[in-house]
Amino acid sequence: VPGSLQWRLLQNSTVLASGTIQQSTANYAPLTMHTGLRVVNLTWYHQTLPRNILLNAGQNYYLEFRPVGSSQWRVAPHRNGSYFNFKWPAAFTESNAQHLLNGGWVNTHFWNYNYAYSSGGYNWPVVLHIAP
Repeated sequence: VPGSLQWRLLQNSTVLASGTIQQSTANYAPLTMHTGLRVVNLTWYHQTLPRNILLNAGQNYYLEFRPVGSSQWRVAPHRNGSYFNFKWPAAFTESNAQHLLNGGWVNTHFWNYNYAYSSGGYNWPVVLHIAP
């Protein structure tokens, strides 16, 4: 369902940056493979952060997404490369996908969003580019 998606970059409970992504129409198209498996295409959104944000190595940061109003957004997690013993730069290995379930943050499981996955083996398809 088109609408707005609010995003916030946090360090603990401190909001470092925030914004809104607007989408006036649904922007995905389901594709049915020859095996009957259904997949969808992905759309990347680009957001510019304020230049005065300082991100320190070794610290945890949280990127939170929340639909606004009746808007509905779907994001599919990716399997974390470290699960298969890959390391950076061959795979993204430093993030952990979580979602709200019954009022609390739980590790996301690709096949069942109503299940609190114990290993944290998934991450969201989010890339942070740092310009000099």
